[in-house]
Amino acid sequence: MRELDPKAILEVIARDLPAGLRKRVYLAGSLAAALALGDRPAGRSIRTKDADFIVQSVVGPAALVPAVRRLKKAGWTYFPTADFPAPGRESDLLDELPFIRLAPAVSAPEYFVEFLGSPRVGEPDAKRLERIQVGGEHYAVPVFRFMGLTSWGLRESSDGWRHADPSMMALANLLSHPTIGSQVMETPIGGRKRLRSAKDLGRVLAIARLIPREQHENWVDPWLAALRAWFPADWRSLGGRIGDGVRDLLSHEQGLEDAHFTATFTFLAGMGFTKENLSAVAEQLLADVLDPFAEQCRKA
Repeated sequence: MRELDPKAILEVIARDLPAGLRKRVYLAGSLAAALALGDRPAGRSIRTKDADFIVQSVVGPAALVPAVRRLKKAGWTYFPTADFPAPGRESDLLDELPFIRLAPAVSAPEYFVEFLGSPRVGEPDAKRLERIQVGGEHYAVPVFRFMGLTSWGLRESSDGWRHADPSMMALANLLSHPTIGSQVMETPIGGRKRLRSAKDLGRVLAIARLIPREQHENWVDPWLAALRAWFPADWRSLGGRIGDGVRDLLSHEQGLEDAHFTATFTFLAGMGFTKENLSAVAEQLLADVLDPFAEQCRKA
């Protein structure tokens, strides 16, 4: 995986993606963070394999059908993996279907576009799948419980792409992983498989490192507003455990190794950022933002 120019990737996608769909999707993940970071080194290039788009539509993932048709007509093809070498069939069970991963029409694609669904307000499921059919092909669209938080305070790039704010992506990742757990990423990055939670929390800490410490307090009010809007019945308990995953990470040797690898392989590449630096950022984030925010939620 080599470094890619976020704007160059989006120019290719914009050329082939239906114009109407751009109003119903927004970017999350590494590309969104790179756009938000702008002229910082992590904003000029990024090591990534995918562009994550979240669908915002009252008809749900069904809104993707014309988009997939349009991209395939423009030469985009299904991006195969070892577990899912081809699109699904009608006879496949929901959990046997591949996600919608499409690669641009080049001889050796370096990335793919992946589409995700938006959860419901108060979403109870950590992850669920929705089925869509495009011609004779069947796909699963994943919906993650806390992904809706990333739609709060969306930014817009100079060329019209809506994208998640890094602080809201951090909030979603923090709430998704109150413990380190044992789930390992199936696809290796840089020749290495990582703990899922450590990968996501490593990104949180990388964002915290790249955004000046004095600006972290600006995250609190949007976090609180988004949490109350998306989880009106559970926001106090959810907010009350916001720092649990980071605290668990600090005492988890493998988790800390994987988080450091993630941070330095992506956003902090070439910056000489050590594992000790990562721990220091984690401690600062807990003291400055996470613990006070948790206390505020518990007492509300």
